[in-house]
Amino acid sequence: MTSRARGKALRGFAIGDYDAAMQRLQGHLKKTMLAGAFAFIPIAITIAILIYIENMTRAPLAKMGMNIPGLGILLAIGLIYLTGLFVSSLVGKFILVRLDRLLQRLPLLRDLYKAWKQISFTPGGGEGIYAQVVLVPDGRGDQHVIAFSSMQDVGPESDSIAVFIPNAPNPVTGRVAFIHRRDIIELPISTEEAFKILLSSGNYVPLEVAQNLR
Repeated sequence: MTSRARGKALRGFAIGDYDAAMQRLQGHLKKTMLAGAFAFIPIAITIAILIYIENMTRAPLAKMGMNIPGLGILLAIGLIYLTGLFVSSLVGKFILVRLDRLLQRLPLLRDLYKAWKQISFTPGGGEGIYAQVVLVPDGRGDQHVIAFSSMQDVGPESDSIAVFIPNAPNPVTGRVAFIHRRDIIELPISTEEAFKILLSSGNYVPLEVAQNLR
């Protein structure tokens, strides 16, 4: 091989290595930026809400002689905590059940409320597509993928269940599949844990997932 041919070959290898390195870098940046964005967005929204609450409550509290920076935020956090205690109590659950039945009977709000329940993000609850974290076959039979489901049959004479299979590390997008109940593995983990798996692209996997794959 002549020196010119060797030079062309080396340049070809260099270009190939450069393209491969750029593809790896782009993939790394895409995954890292998406993971960072999904971690930053809820934090930014929370901070914006807290600033809004502080600005809205500062003047009324000042008129009451309580001009203390951050007091409105503390009161809002306390109110949210008390609300959580209330809805977790027996009385709160009883009232929520009654309210749920009432809203499902109102002619104008019934359809809107049912649609909201079907798509609402309710971690750990019994409603909505995110109610249960599951493992479903990937279609080839040799792998399982994480999905979310309400675990409700699609029809009275069907054992198929609608599941949402999210993408990683961007779990907001994905696809909907209809899978037989017998092929679904319910995972004893929360929706938040499932999102951690997806956002980390599998770097974080709870022990419960491995135990259900045996």
